[in-house]
Amino acid sequence: MQPSRIHRGKHKQRGVVIVWFALFMLLMLGFIALGIDVAKLMTAKTQLQNAADAAALAGASAVDWTNGHLMPDTALVRAQLAASQNKAFIDKSEPVTLAAGDVEFIGNDKLKVTARREGGNSIVVYFAKVLGINSLDMTAHATAQVQPAGAEECGAIPVCVVPAPGDVFHTGCDQNYVLKQGGQGGTQGNYGAIDFPSCDNGDCGGGQPTGADTFKCLVKYGYCCELHVGDQVSTEPGNMSSLKSAMLYRFSKDTDQRPDLCYSDYHGNGKRLVTVPLTTTLGDGGRTTVTITGFAQFFVKNVPQTGSNATFDGEFVRGIIAGTGGGSVSDVTAFAIQLVE
Repeated sequence: MQPSRIHRGKHKQRGVVIVWFALFMLLMLGFIALGIDVAKLMTAKTQLQNAADAAALAGASAVDWTNGHLMPDTALVRAQLAASQNKAFIDKSEPVTLAAGDVEFIGNDKLKVTARREGGNSIVVYFAKVLGINSLDMTAHATAQVQPAGAEECGAIPVCVVPAPGDVFHTGCDQNYVLKQGGQGGTQGNYGAIDFPSCDNGDCGGGQPTGADTFKCLVKYGYCCELHVGDQVSTEPGNMSSLKSAMLYRFSKDTDQRPDLCYSDYHGNGKRLVTVPLTTTLGDGGRTTVTITGFAQFFVKNVPQTGSNATFDGEFVRGIIAGTGGGSVSDVTAFAIQLVE
């Protein structure tokens, strides 16, 4: 009788193990399904936030250059277009659509965007269906502000423009401004080139702070540390003959390389647009110190010529630069857009 009881006990143990294994597998399948839902929701949140950020920045680019105010109708169209170029999950990833009410204007210089997955566009879930939940709502918010640029973060080239007292920059194909003087037009060896503080960022990071090679590199790629209105920089005496080869490089990287072109006819990728600091007068006597008073963008129509008397000029363009606000509305030359919430 004793061996029979032992035999039956082993069968019971095997039966219990099978039951526990089945329960364990169900639990694991549940966790896997839950993980799929959670991963999908986290991805959807990131997708919606990216769409909201892009839409807010695009909408804030619709600025009236005369007063720094946003133009609501244009801002709405730009925000909707930018949102539609981003996708977020419903069951699968679908373009994000903004209703007019999803773009809220705050004062004259801010707009808030809400990207939604709600109602018929809610996010489809799987594991939660066991609990009677077929979909979940989700939103993401972003607020962008446009302001006159008070700082430039990346892209400035090492030449400056000195506005005449009371001068107002004008747009148009016939409005050219000298960015660097020819050899006979400078003041005590200063022709418009400037030195930026040492910077470890960007393609020219870690190099020498001055010199022809540094100047050439910065014209090609731009300076990628912050410059602020009120900062003091030094002038770089000399004619800087490497300017032509540096601008040839920028032209070669532009998708529109046509010469003698007005900005209104330009359809390139922006390599021919340069951002330069505005400064106080260059002064006399070789290397001097000047103060940054603002920033401006110029469109380069042609590659500068060689020779000591060759000048470098550009057509003034009212545009958005990579930077932050804080500049003066009374003398607006460039704007900066940033996410503030």
